[in-house]
Amino acid sequence: MQETLPVPKTKNISSKEGKLAFLRARLWPVKTTGATIESLDGLRGIAALLVVMVHIGNNLTLRSYSYTNGHPFMDATWFIWYSGVNGVQLFFILSGFLLFIPYAQTLLGLKPFPSTGRFLGRRAFRILPAYWIVLAVLVLFSGGKAGVVDFKLDVILHVFLLHNWSLDTIGSFQGPFWTMPTEVQFYLLLPLIGLVLYQLTIRSRSPRFWIGLLVAVGFLSSPITGILEASAKDSEPALVNHLTLIYAFAYMALFATGMICSYFYVRSAVPSSSGKFSLFDPGYTLAIRITGVVAFLLVLGQAFLNSNTLSAIDARIQNWFIVNPLLAISFGALLLETLRKGSLCWRLLSHPAVRFIGVISFSLYLWHLPVLVNVITPLVDKWSLHSEFFGLFLYLVLTFVIIIPVSYLSYMLVERPFINLSKQIFK
Repeated sequence: MQETLPVPKTKNISSKEGKLAFLRARLWPVKTTGATIESLDGLRGIAALLVVMVHIGNNLTLRSYSYTNGHPFMDATWFIWYSGVNGVQLFFILSGFLLFIPYAQTLLGLKPFPSTGRFLGRRAFRILPAYWIVLAVLVLFSGGKAGVVDFKLDVILHVFLLHNWSLDTIGSFQGPFWTMPTEVQFYLLLPLIGLVLYQLTIRSRSPRFWIGLLVAVGFLSSPITGILEASAKDSEPALVNHLTLIYAFAYMALFATGMICSYFYVRSAVPSSSGKFSLFDPGYTLAIRITGVVAFLLVLGQAFLNSNTLSAIDARIQNWFIVNPLLAISFGALLLETLRKGSLCWRLLSHPAVRFIGVISFSLYLWHLPVLVNVITPLVDKWSLHSEFFGLFLYLVLTFVIIIPVSYLSYMLVERPFINLSKQIFK
């Protein structure tokens, strides 16, 4: 008699709950794996919304002719809207933190040195497809004109992420593109930094000293850039124009702050002969909070005193000497508070709705300004009824009605497929 083999059980998705779970797994971008730090998804979303905020404020104030009484509210609160530019610095700290984790694990003897090819390959698949699509759209609709340099040369520089060649090209197609070559420069430097720290640690067995030295150099890099720009702004304008080539160095205080937070975060999970070190002990937590709040208040103070009053070059010089070092401290403290399980920041930023914005944040960063300028602003001009408050209300509503769905589609159709592909290729 022939033995009847058991029929393998299949997942039943015929029920309502099963269908919802099936759809959510494919349509909802927020996923949690063992390596996911949920609250950092939310923090990334806040960084993206800050950048969107400053561009909403900028577009509204530039449309003053549309409003009968001008824009007194936006003028009075401009320093708040302008502070949204600091979302970019928060992105830099997050990059330093997240990308340094494998190297921190190596320095602490937890894992072997990570593959540079795997790291760079995954980074390329992560950012280039979505970036190139937005660039292609901007090129097609630019009418053959972008910046002050030759159009074809400008396109080539942007394709290969070399548009940090000068101030004339770094934001010629759209402002947010300026960060892309800076991030890529950091990607190229990171394996070298990790290797140097690893070799020094092997010889001295003191990674804390060398990482501390890296942070010190990082905090010096911003004032050094400021000195270069301040000394050359009148006598060497060509040098000022090309300082964009060293922006990864100029913003190293932010990247390095993320890296040292990453090291101590990993170290907090490693027992030592002197007992388990925890970055989240009450004493550390209180000191971190006080330091972060003081630094952030100083940043807000300078924004309030100097918003819309400085020339572009003087504003950059002020950023090199004051803003970037203070932001590194305040955002570093915010990052650590976000990592502390049970804290208010951790609870808020781990919420699925906030994490959703964080997961689509790269597409949101790339798409928001073209959509804001070419789609939403004409609609606001048409429907605002010459009211500043109603115009602002329309900007905020249309941002969520139009920009968020566009960013979601970009993530689902472009980013996520290439992320999954990179995991298969670069295992």
